[in-house]
Amino acid sequence: MNFATGRFVDFGGSAGELCTVLQRRFPTWSFAVVETTAMASASQNLRPSISFLDEMPEEFDVFYSSGTLQYLGNPEELWRKALSRTTRHAYLARNAFSRRKRFTVQTSRLFDNGAGPVPDGFEDMPIFYPHQTISQSAVIKIAEKAGFDLVAHVNDRNGGVIGTSGKVYGADLLFKRR
Repeated sequence: MNFATGRFVDFGGSAGELCTVLQRRFPTWSFAVVETTAMASASQNLRPSISFLDEMPEEFDVFYSSGTLQYLGNPEELWRKALSRTTRHAYLARNAFSRRKRFTVQTSRLFDNGAGPVPDGFEDMPIFYPHQTISQSAVIKIAEKAGFDLVAHVNDRNGGVIGTSGKVYGADLLFKRR
């Protein structure tokens, strides 16, 4: 983010914690979080200086997504769409990669998901998420075809990839438009 101004999109950014931190460091940038309609509506009051949307904007400078693609029905299609709207950089963090597609169900406690207060009336309980791995080589090929080069690859920063006997691995990927 070495430009004076820009538009940053956090796809799947929950209540905007990352954007809030970045906004302090880059006050001339605009920040948007793309989330479900319910999360976007609830979060706008929590952080009014950040835009919360239920669809991606038409154009932005930086696309960022952390640990989200593997929860989508068609992550490759979303990645193509995001890159078609990104003018400078795209960063994928906390990915679950595998050489062959694997489907699992992730379990966690409701209150362990995200920061901030839990609304009244909710009880902490196990919740279940469908989860699929994605192909790192496919992600890179899609980016190359869209006019991006992979400029940084950081292995094993994904704390969410555990107990997989090496069949699933984490990596963060930074792409720059040519």
